[in-house]
Amino acid sequence: MDEVKDRVYEMALELMRDQIFSYQDSQNSPALNMAIGFLHFAKHERHMFQFVYLSGYKSIDLSQEVFAGETLSMKPMLHSKRFQAIDEKKQRNIFINISIYLIGVGTMIHSGTLRMDFHDAVNMVRNMYEALISYEGRPS
Repeated sequence: MDEVKDRVYEMALELMRDQIFSYQDSQNSPALNMAIGFLHFAKHERHMFQFVYLSGYKSIDLSQEVFAGETLSMKPMLHSKRFQAIDEKKQRNIFINISIYLIGVGTMIHSGTLRMDFHDAVNMVRNMYEALISYEGRPS
């Protein structure tokens, strides 16, 4: 039975990735398009979002494991010259922090507890990304 649950979970992750990467706006960076795609996934694929992020089916220890889709999801961020200039450990910190922030905002959108214009939510994510880039990109 666990094998079936694991396969369903993997299929949900594949669907999520497809949805996240399907959002395209030439005015945005690839990373912002991915973030907007994630927020759309949280809003429109309520049951899948709940299964992947709110069911407790999978838990992760970030010191031991790779975050779901981490390698694939970091690729759009590598288009940024500022992101490329930051060492890999700090890049991962940015990715993990922005991912957890997105999951939090997505959860609030998903549950209806965040009543905010979608454009405002995107600006929140953009501002958080800029803050993380500034913080992690500062000289040590």
